[in-house]
Amino acid sequence: MNIKAAILSVLALLCSLCATAQYQYQIHPVDWKELKTLVKEEPERVRELVRRISTPQRDTTLTYPDQIIAYFGQSLLTNDSEERLVHAMDQAYSEENYAEALAQAEKVLAVNPVNIKALIRAAYAIANMREAGDESHAHEEGQGYYSRAIRLLDTIAATGYGSEEHPFHVTKIADEYLFMGHYLELDAFGSQSLIDCCNVFELGKGNRLYPDSVIYFDATRVLELEAAMFGGGK
Repeated sequence: MNIKAAILSVLALLCSLCATAQYQYQIHPVDWKELKTLVKEEPERVRELVRRISTPQRDTTLTYPDQIIAYFGQSLLTNDSEERLVHAMDQAYSEENYAEALAQAEKVLAVNPVNIKALIRAAYAIANMREAGDESHAHEEGQGYYSRAIRLLDTIAATGYGSEEHPFHVTKIADEYLFMGHYLELDAFGSQSLIDCCNVFELGKGNRLYPDSVIYFDATRVLELEAAMFGGGK
């Protein structure tokens, strides 16, 4: 791991260690039926919670149920409408055009402030720019994007244990990989399969943060969005 990656992973490690211990005792599974009713009846409450979870400094008054309403409720508000911009962001990043990747990440976040991939792309784009001598963006700005991403990964962690009985809930396939890589520091994923509504990854072996050999993600929302894309959703 290079210095840039090591710096960016420190916050994830600290949060993961805390979360691993805490969620052995309490989780907050997502009740999609209840959440959809809330989003329909009180959309401004959801938007306010999104604003609070997206502030530069962590709002310590937010509870995990608040964070879950913000992160998962935003998916119901935007319905993946930012994905075209995500593609442009990924393209710029793959071409090592980090200034453009950052600009596209900011466009993604203007549509969906809790898009985890955009937050991490923005953090790494700034780190790469600074590494190349471009100091137009401060190191603290990059860390701010990354800390926001960790808050959201921490929210995913609050929804389950990763077991078949209590899977982690996600809204995007990308978030499964970001959660495993940035939050649990898992660097090797084996076979992946869809069992009922869960994406299941064989890990071979876990690590100190996640010792199990398999991890389950509830992909109910992912499947719902895919069905809507292909005309099978409501």
